[in-house]
Amino acid sequence: MFEGHDTTSASLAWTIHLIGKYPEVQAKLHAEVDEVFSNAPEGSTEVTYDMLSQFKYLELVLKESLRMYPSVFSISRVLSEDVVSFPFFSFLLVLSSFSFFFFFF
Repeated sequence: MFEGHDTTSASLAWTIHLIGKYPEVQAKLHAEVDEVFSNAPEGSTEVTYDMLSQFKYLELVLKESLRMYPSVFSISRVLSEDVVSFPFFSFLLVLSSFSFFFFFF
């Protein structure tokens, strides 16, 4: 099973690229990491589960990176019914499958 392998690596690559492109974001992330690790036991470099919840800005950066460069940019659906009617419109919409494509510039 390799489903999450490519999407995770692409997401991390874009996130690292964006962090490098915006030094003010990089500085703010660095300050957050310093702050979280300042509360860790002396000499500890291990990230604990409790520490993960303290990385609020990192979470925002990851979500913004995924918004700008989604790892999956299309969503396809197959409908269970072929005909969908809207009584408030004067036309009949016939669908069997459709796709959404998201492009961010």
